[in-house]
Amino acid sequence: MSLAYGAFQHLCGSLFLKAGSNVSMLTAYCDESGTDEKNRVAVVAGYIGQVSEWREFEKQWVPVLKKRPYRVSMMHRADLETWHGEFTEDKGWDPNRRKSFLRELHPIIKSRTKVALGTAVIKKDWAEVMPSWLRRFFGGVYGWCAHECLVASRVWCERPNRGYRHPIEWIFEKGAVGQGQVAAMFTELEAHPIYSKEYRIGPWSFACKNVVPLQAADTLAYEIFKQVENQIVDGGERPVRFSTKDLIRPQDAPYLKYWDKARLGEWLSENMRRGTLDNIKKAWA
Repeated sequence: MSLAYGAFQHLCGSLFLKAGSNVSMLTAYCDESGTDEKNRVAVVAGYIGQVSEWREFEKQWVPVLKKRPYRVSMMHRADLETWHGEFTEDKGWDPNRRKSFLRELHPIIKSRTKVALGTAVIKKDWAEVMPSWLRRFFGGVYGWCAHECLVASRVWCERPNRGYRHPIEWIFEKGAVGQGQVAAMFTELEAHPIYSKEYRIGPWSFACKNVVPLQAADTLAYEIFKQVENQIVDGGERPVRFSTKDLIRPQDAPYLKYWDKARLGEWLSENMRRGTLDNIKKAWA
């Protein structure tokens, strides 16, 4: 895509800011993975960064896409993995070119974002553990995964020596399977001012993947999906992927979570015991 309209311009438009404004507001870009009905794992993941960081991200990212021998319009991690879309074998794509491509893109993500957020859950476990009223409140498994990304962002903001208290803008991929669920989740949280304040909910919206930072979120969501599928669901039958080890930084690990039936049950029991779900149950049961 052209730099004439990209992530920074999108942010300025959504925030009613001029391009030269000195803005420290954080923005999170998130995407989902595992949306095929056959997939056993659901994931929502992405990155938090400042406007200035996302601007530099785009400046560095787009030229890599355009350079020889890649010459693609955007990054789509699943297509790159399976040789579909712009990444077909008849266009010269092979494992060596893929590895070279990722080795150019991953450092941009790691140097131009503050932290990764991600939640993965086994779909069957989530459906069995969550009561119907809670499933309705979150909209579905992707709404719950997005909510857990909000929880992770709150924990990150509240770390010592950080104390970030301002709203965070959230942008998800438009047209994704979980869009309605994510929208339902945000709408319900906004209906309760205490949640909006607790989670620092600022503007939230959906955008197409030509908004470049969503391509970073797509990359992370896919890697988390493959990591959970290969190492947990399938019991580590395959080695950990190079691309996963290369992408995830030590600082990201505390904010990337996997949930199985046991952990989901503990989460539900603890929140019921503390009464944090009482208002939700009253409204949705």
